[in-house]
Amino acid sequence: MFSMLMEQDICFFCNGYYGPTHGEYVCGTCHLFLYADEQNPNIVSYINVLDENDSGNDEPSESQLSSERYPRNVSCSPRNGIQRSLYERVKQLSNVTPERLKNTNIDHMTKLPPEVFFIIFRHLDSLSLWTLSVACKYLTELIHVDMSEEKWKDQVSKFWPLYKPMYADSWYMTFSKLVLSAPCKTCLGKMMRDIENKSDSMGVIDKPRHMQRIKHDMMTMKHDPPEGVYATPIDDNLIHWSAAVHGPANSPYEGGIFYLYMEFPYAYPLYPPKIRFITRIFHPNISRHGDIGLDRIANDWSGALTIAKILISIQSLLTDPYCKVCMEPAIAKLYETNRNEFNRIATEWTYKYAMNDILPAAPFNSYNCDKSA
Repeated sequence: MFSMLMEQDICFFCNGYYGPTHGEYVCGTCHLFLYADEQNPNIVSYINVLDENDSGNDEPSESQLSSERYPRNVSCSPRNGIQRSLYERVKQLSNVTPERLKNTNIDHMTKLPPEVFFIIFRHLDSLSLWTLSVACKYLTELIHVDMSEEKWKDQVSKFWPLYKPMYADSWYMTFSKLVLSAPCKTCLGKMMRDIENKSDSMGVIDKPRHMQRIKHDMMTMKHDPPEGVYATPIDDNLIHWSAAVHGPANSPYEGGIFYLYMEFPYAYPLYPPKIRFITRIFHPNISRHGDIGLDRIANDWSGALTIAKILISIQSLLTDPYCKVCMEPAIAKLYETNRNEFNRIATEWTYKYAMNDILPAAPFNSYNCDKSA
């Protein structure tokens, strides 16, 4: 039952109805609806503008259809002068299977000059480049030419500033391990884009109260840090933070370092920060998406809570889960009925996902195509 949480091929919610998951636990369509607040606010506002005067029951006019859906400057003539019926075109789409796509000849890609790809790479972020590198061996070779080890090291330091490896044979492989350890690559990508932008969609901070309180918490973490928890700001506005929680001793999480992403609102400390694990963990109160089921940072929030107290509460939750109301009922049931099996799986997850600082990067191969294809 729990092995599927590690290698998920079918969406947990729609059971594959809306599409593949590409190694995630949720497909892109379900993620868009279930975690709508995590999406691009510009897209949401654009949808709201379109639906502002629409009751949902009105049929579009002919002018709307012609101007919005069918631009006049687009030619709709059939290729090679062959007119195909709708049935034939639908049948062609239904014939596109994963096996057929896998056997597709990609010689046209290898014939393009490398300079074309280098120009494309300049417009991609590090996560997109990494995704391309594990998709095709030919692109991997080009990306390694374009992205040096020093650049991959800079990306690790930017998005995981608290990551301190004992040794690193390859910073590209280190970046790969940290990405593969994340519960949700979609949210990881959003986090990276927010950090790159240095601020969220509301603009530059102009709230002195927010800055004063954040700076006070930051000084407390610097001069009197609690044992086993760390936090540091990532951007100049002190909105985006990276945190790390060490697994408590004598627990299945011992030896692991679990990274968290914290996003503080402008109304902090009146409102709690958004906190999510960006390291997978097997726990009843932490969802497979990385969300934390802790009342102190949700419904029972108090402005007296500091960053240090928040992280201490999360660390205490690791050894004292609350199973009556939790994020993962199946894991909670296992915790209550078979503690030895729970500890075995939790230890396995800790070893696999939360010990990237001491374990060497194992080579992996996720190529979907090959240069010789």
